[in-house]
This record gives sequence, structure tokens and C-alpha cells, in this order.
Amino acid sequence: MLDFLSGSALFILTCSIILLLVNRSKLRQPFRVILGYLCLGIVIEIAAITLKKSGENNLFLLHIYTLLEFILISVYYLYVNKGKFTTKFTIYLIIGSVLFCANTYWLQPLDTFNSYSKSMVQIILIYLSVSHLIRIIRRRINNRPSETIISSAVLLYNAGSLFIFMTSNIAMRLMSEGLHSGFWIFNAILNLLFQLMILLAIWKELKATKYTYT
Repeated sequence: MLDFLSGSALFILTCSIILLLVNRSKLRQPFRVILGYLCLGIVIEIAAITLKKSGENNLFLLHIYTLLEFILISVYYLYVNKGKFTTKFTIYLIIGSVLFCANTYWLQPLDTFNSYSKSMVQIILIYLSVSHLIRIIRRRINNRPSETIISSAVLLYNAGSLFIFMTSNIAMRLMSEGLHSGFWIFNAILNLLFQLMILLAIWKELKATKYTYT
């Protein structure tokens, strides 16, 4: 079940990347960031699968992914909200990055699950997505349906999986194997829905701007 869900999500992720790459010269800045984010995701996913099959620890990949996810999605919302790289925004990225690196160095090393920093990033992404959706509802910004779908996808996945990542280390020690597996199946379902919504957003974006698929 878990392998099927993960494989399906990986296939959809690949389709999304191909669509963006085919039209990369015509992409708006926010979707160039999304392309980078999706490429990061597929590289990390393939590396994680490869290391797992060879019996090696792959948890360090989540540390890398969490940091870069924070940076890329923050930059995406900066562009969506028509913002610019200011000193304040740069400081925000630096402080966040330093805190996540400090967590890895002092609290949760590379060979352990980085539940603290992952949960913090998810809270930040929930805030960013909700803030964007509120601005859309209040009509404070002109947006495309694709951007609404992406914010909905970010909110759905991160709100749904936040509890899993917050309690992951405790769950590994206290929960039965069956219950623990159930948590990760639920996370895989959320990831599949996330990837489907991102693909839909890309299709909406390409359709709205009359991009060609060939």
C-alpha cells in the first residue's frame, strides 16, 4: 500500500516536472521557483529510495530537504505576493536557516529524524498559505487559480501531516509497528493529494497563459 502510494506520487511529480521543463522559457517567476522545488523533491526521493535499498541511513536527506523547502516556498510566496528581496526578507531566511542548522547540530543530528525543524517549517508554510488564501478572499491581490490551488495544496499537506512529524520520534518508540505504519500511509495519501493538486495547478497555469505542451 505504502509503496503504491509513494510510487504514484513520484509518477505525478515526474509529470509535473516534465510539463514545467517543456515550458520553462515561458514560466512566470513563481512557477520557476515551483520547478526548483519539485526538482529538489524528486532528487531527494530518488536518493532516499536508493539509500534505503542499500540499507543505509537516509534521514540526513530530510534535514537537507527541510531547509531548502523553507527557503524555496518562502521565495515562492514572496513572488506571488509581488514582493521583492529586501533586507528584512533576507534576515528572515538567514535566521530560519541558522535555527534549522542549529537543531541539526545540537539537538537532532543528521542520522536522526529532524521532527523539531520539520514541524517548525510546516507551521511557517501553514501560515504563509493561509495568509495568501485570506488575501485572495479579501481580494487584496490579483491571483490566478493556479496560485490558489498551490496554497490549498500546501495547507492541506502541512496541516494534515504536522501531527505526524511533531510526534514521529515518540511514535517510533511507543507505538506498535502497525499503528506507526498507519501514520505513514496517511502521510503518503496526503503527499499523493498534494502532488495531484500541484499537477492541476500547473495545468491551470499553462492553460491560462496559453502555453503549448509540445
